[in-house]
This record gives sequence, structure tokens and C-alpha cells, in this order.
Amino acid sequence: MKSRVARLPENLCFDEFRSVNSTMSFICCDAEGSHDIVAILENRLTKTIREHFMNRYTNRERAAVKSVVVDLNAQYIKFIKALFPNARIIIDRFHIVQLVGRARGNARISLMKKMNDCHCREYKILKVCFTRIPLTLKLPGRFIYGESMNT
Repeated sequence: MKSRVARLPENLCFDEFRSVNSTMSFICCDAEGSHDIVAILENRLTKTIREHFMNRYTNRERAAVKSVVVDLNAQYIKFIKALFPNARIIIDRFHIVQLVGRARGNARISLMKKMNDCHCREYKILKVCFTRIPLTLKLPGRFIYGESMNT
């Protein structure tokens, strides 16, 4: 989908997905309201994404974008300000919770590997019970890139 939508939404959402032949593709959609797809690109390379928006939308249209929601892909954060100069970069909290969950799991496994006795109570707790404890984090509604957490 390389066409141009009539009007860029004020709030965009960037992500990637596994497409044909297990390659990663880029998708951009309206982050609010209709969630209409703005663009689907065959890859997620910076060059491809930049060219898509630069060649299809004027500076004025891109300057009207207020926010771009992204995952923790640093590649996107690097070029969003150049493409959308007035947009706030918002980190999707799902990906932050996922990152914390993986870190917790890695710490648990690392600790279990250091234990000599796999029959001790602590080992069994780490193996069985710890994985059943839900990861509950109180997160603000949005993480704004470049702003402190206190604002």
C-alpha cells in the first residue's frame, strides 16, 4: 500500500509485523478514532519510511501531526522529529511491560542456574510459583519520549 491518504491523522502509530517470507514490514495507522491504515511498506528500513512520508506529504501536512506512538525501536525515534517536527513521541506501554516481564524471567532463570540444589524449596518456588505471580505495574497512560516521568 504505497498510496497517499487524503489527510494525515494528527496522531499516528508506527509498528512492524512479520509479512511474506518472514520479512519484517512497516505499518502506520491512525492512533485514534478509526485506526485506519495510513501506510504499509514492504520493509522497515529508515530510508524506505522517510522516503514514503517525504515524497507523499508536504512539510505543512507533516508538521500538523501531533503525536507518534512507537514501540521501543530506537530507529523510529531517530527520524520521527525530522519527519514530524511538532509531534510528541509516545512509547507504547505494552512494550515496556513486555520488557520488564522478560527481564524478570531472565533474572529468575539466571538465579535458578546458580543454585546447586534443584530440590530445595527456593528453587521450586522460583520454578513454579514465581512464574504464576502476575506482573502488575502501575504505569502512566503514556510515556512521552524526552520528558521526565514527573510531568
